[in-house]
Amino acid sequence: MMIRKTTLMAPLLAAAVLAGCGGGGGGGGEVLATVQGDSITVDQFNNYLGVKPTVRVIDNSQVRELPLEGNLAFQTVRDLVSRTVLYQMAKDEKMMPTPDEVNKELEFQKDLDPNFIRGYQARGLTIGQIREEIRFALVQERLVTKGIEVSEADVDQWLKANPNALVQPASVEMTWVLATTEPRKAEIDREIKLGKPFKDVAVQMSQAPNAAMVNAKFLPERGPLPISALPPALRSKVTAAQPGTVTDWIQSSEGWAKFLIDAKNPEKKIDLTPIRRENIRRNLALQRGQRANDIQMRLADRIRETEIVIKRESLKELWKRFDEMLKAQADQAAKQAEKARAESSSSISTQPDSDR
Repeated sequence: MMIRKTTLMAPLLAAAVLAGCGGGGGGGGEVLATVQGDSITVDQFNNYLGVKPTVRVIDNSQVRELPLEGNLAFQTVRDLVSRTVLYQMAKDEKMMPTPDEVNKELEFQKDLDPNFIRGYQARGLTIGQIREEIRFALVQERLVTKGIEVSEADVDQWLKANPNALVQPASVEMTWVLATTEPRKAEIDREIKLGKPFKDVAVQMSQAPNAAMVNAKFLPERGPLPISALPPALRSKVTAAQPGTVTDWIQSSEGWAKFLIDAKNPEKKIDLTPIRRENIRRNLALQRGQRANDIQMRLADRIRETEIVIKRESLKELWKRFDEMLKAQADQAAKQAEKARAESSSSISTQPDSDR
């Protein structure tokens, strides 16, 4: 399958959405924190929190209400601090994208994927937030790929080694309904047996988050889903089903789900356009850059060196623990590096003269 341009994500850059946080402060309201003089405000915090797609949780695989690491407010501030520091790094290295470069990248991504904007909008992002997401992705890409060169010959070699890169796999588009309890499952079955349209029942009765908001579509932000990538139980049902039919209930950790097959798309060849070729080149540069430039370590080092003042009292202790964790990780990495150097030096000194 054609590799796509992806946003780099590391533990300190955990969120994939942006909500107006730039390198120079901005936004109104109470100041939550300052990062080397740049402000993070309550408005930025609230905007970002409204579309934050993931949280880091302690998952015991049994309880659905999972305890958070710290709390959601702290995780949001940590993400915003990390992002602000990354922007400051990019400014120092004169790598911040201009508005024209952001717009150009938006068009690039739309050429790669016609559903690019629709996918983000399904998650609740505005056009302004999507542009900010793009800016953040460009900053990460530029920092990671600094000094990395990928030639046209490298692209040709990759294409030769990956003959299926220009094949779009068979995919499916579905509407679904989720029942987390046996009583809700029975209610849904009853409504469907009464002849109500599946989509109406799904929108009104599904217990999936945001079911009504996305018209009960299954993962609409991802566009058509490759059938080969579906979980085995669902994949077998989808493979056997015809468009317009509804699967039986499929049990999962969330409860029970039924799927309406809206459309099935056959496998097809993809033309190697200049845009797709450039996308491959950039992905190869990212892969090489991730091995050569440890952006996560650089970011952690920069956060430790940066004056960060947490203004909200309830977050100060959590930030203190996070700062202590970063320092402990740095100390451990330094000790490991010193040990490796010592072992290397010892190995060289014990070799016979003829081997030196």
